[in-house]
Amino acid sequence: MSIFDLHVHTRRYSGCSFIQYEEIIDQAVSARLDGLALTEHGMRWPDEQFENLRLAASARGIVLINGQEIHARDARGRSEGEYLIFGVNRSMTKEKTASELVEVVHDEGGIIIAAHPYKLSRGGRSRYYGAGDLIYT
Repeated sequence: MSIFDLHVHTRRYSGCSFIQYEEIIDQAVSARLDGLALTEHGMRWPDEQFENLRLAASARGIVLINGQEIHARDARGRSEGEYLIFGVNRSMTKEKTASELVEVVHDEGGIIIAAHPYKLSRGGRSRYYGAGDLIYT
């Protein structure tokens, strides 16, 4: 059995992270992970930068996957959750609804996963910041 962390941000590209990208390989080795996915907010790591990091990870026995985390919003700008995207070879920065995002990712042969579907909105109100029950539609 392999163990991967599929939702990793770095301080370089995501303001919510305290992990320097230079440290992620050591941390993955220490945690006995087989691999991890970089899923920065609103962007995919540039290919050349990612390839250098992937090679360093591979030398330590860690598989590194280039992904991204995209925030979907409805037509009124309300959150429909954040989604991890893999297999799309460009940054998906343009705002889309959740259903549009799913369609685009699937059309390009990618995989989409709700990042944290039942995460409450800031302040703990009943409205979900995550996708909530949209993951079933």
